[in-house]
Amino acid sequence: MDFIFKSRPNGSIRSLACIFGAALTLGACTRAGRAAPPAALADGGDAQRLVTLVDYIGGDYAGAVKDGRVLDEGEYAEQLKFAADARALAQGLGSDGALIAALGEIERLVQAKADPDEVQKACSAGRESAVTHFGLDTTPLERPNLARAQALYAESCAACHGASGNADTERARTLDPRPARFK
Repeated sequence: MDFIFKSRPNGSIRSLACIFGAALTLGACTRAGRAAPPAALADGGDAQRLVTLVDYIGGDYAGAVKDGRVLDEGEYAEQLKFAADARALAQGLGSDGALIAALGEIERLVQAKADPDEVQKACSAGRESAVTHFGLDTTPLERPNLARAQALYAESCAACHGASGNADTERARTLDPRPARFK
C-alpha cells in the first residue's frame, strides 16, 4: 500500500480523488452543530454515499465523454448508472425537490453527453445541495491516521484494486468496467 501513502512527482489526480472519495465514504461524517442524526445517518450512511456518487461523476465523467462523443463505453455506462443511482437514492431518503431537481439535471446532462465542464458544475451544485440538505460534514472530524487508512484500504479496497494498487486481483478481473489502477 506504499503507492497510496508516498508522494510521487507523477502521481495521478484521479487516484487521489478516488482515495479521497473512499475516505469520505468510509469516514465518520455526522451533522455538525445539530441534534443527533437518525441512526441510519449516524455515519453519513446513504446521504454520504449520495455525495460520493456525485463527486465520482464530477471527477470521472471527463474520461467517458468528450465533444459529445463517448470515449470509453464502460466508463460512460458507469456514469449513467451512478447518475440514476444518485437520484434514486435521494428520492429514497425523502430529499427535497431542489435536491431531486439538481440530481435530475446531472442525470440529464450525462444522458445528453454534455460537455464535461457543464457536468462538473452540475455535480458541484448537486453535491452542495446534498451536503446542505443532510447537514453532512465533508472534512475529516479527526486528524487522519495512517494505520487506520491502511486498514480501511485493506478491508474495503484491496479486493478490487489490489494490495499494490494494480487492480490485478481475481475480483477485478470479473468486473466490468475494471477497477482503476492507482499506479
